Amino acid sequence: MSYKYLFGPVPSRRLGLSLGVDLLPAKTCTENCVYCECGKTTRLTRKRREWVPTGAVCAEIERRLKEPPAPEWLTFAGSGEPTLHRDMGRILSRAKAAAPGLRMALLTNGSLMDDPEVREECRGFDLVAVSVDAAGKEAFRRVNRPHPGLDLARMLHGIEEFRRVFKGVLWAEVFLVPGENDSEEELFRIREALSRIRPDEVQINTLDRPGTETWVTRPTAETLARAAEILGARIIGRARGRSEGAGPVADPEGLVLAAARRRPLTAGDAARMLGISGKEAEGLFAGLLARGLVTAGESPRGRFFRPAGESPEDGGA
Repeated sequence: MSYKYLFGPVPSRRLGLSLGVDLLPAKTCTENCVYCECGKTTRLTRKRREWVPTGAVCAEIERRLKEPPAPEWLTFAGSGEPTLHRDMGRILSRAKAAAPGLRMALLTNGSLMDDPEVREECRGFDLVAVSVDAAGKEAFRRVNRPHPGLDLARMLHGIEEFRRVFKGVLWAEVFLVPGENDSEEELFRIREALSRIRPDEVQINTLDRPGTETWVTRPTAETLARAAEILGARIIGRARGRSEGAGPVADPEGLVLAAARRRPLTAGDAARMLGISGKEAEGLFAGLLARGLVTAGESPRGRFFRPAGESPEDGGA
């Protein structure tokens, strides 16, 4: 069964096997981050609206949650900033009713947390991971390239207000971009902001897949260690996936193509996602390449595959 608004379960570096819910057309966001693995933002906006049909998303969630394999998390993420969808709260409520025991997560850049309605909707999640990549205006402008209507101080205050009422787990993620937000001056600014937000955990993230801008690289081990010391953070490692022998996936090609439409994949990513060997995953991509369904590109972490006709510049990854 193919799905338009769901992807995975995919191996997440933080959540294990996560079934993604994508509430936006690619690539719709409040920011155009230089490191984003989803590609360049083609629709930069702060407007909340029904970007994709609420009823159709809910129907897909309810149908998919009746099918194996069961995900560990249902994660609102995908092709942009999830809180831009005005019915995110309603969709979350329907999902919780369909699977009362399933944990629900939100990955957000926090840009709309100054809106009380957004904060109220976000309270329904079990876990919220919010980005705090900068606390200085210049670093925010360089790294996140925000919509002109966004104000960093209001954003950070909105996240603080959310922390006061949120009963679930709050993670703060800092994506380090060498030369942009990794100076000690900026790291101490971020630490001060985090001291007011009081997250349950601070995480440092680094480039894993190709970013929007080709000049973005991974920090050195020394830089990572120093940032982790200043921020009191842990460094995010590789994703884990399904165990080999966990049972076949009904439509492995469809699952891989749906995931790759949001983020480029390596054969290793696909192997962890499907619970198959690396050799089998390479064979799967060889077949997709031969039929013209994917394209391949090289990066320092390996060979990444995207659906044919889509590129980082399209925002279709």
